[in-house]
Amino acid sequence: MTGVAVDLVDAVDLVGALEFVADWLASDRGVLEPSLCRFASDHYLLDDLHDDLVRLAAVVGQARSVAIDELGGPR
Repeated sequence: MTGVAVDLVDAVDLVGALEFVADWLASDRGVLEPSLCRFASDHYLLDDLHDDLVRLAAVVGQARSVAIDELGGPR
């Protein structure tokens, strides 16, 4: 796996955005599920998108925590 350098402030913003969208997806399934099905032709379900966003937020959040630890700063 290759790495990508992301500024810590950008990583915090990215995690926040991913969590926001994941929460929104979970809150309005009745409207969003049919829209995503039309857009993705039933190949990518709302649960798949939600799970991917949560997983990516966790990965970025973990990388942020490691970077902060390496810099000796507070979490």
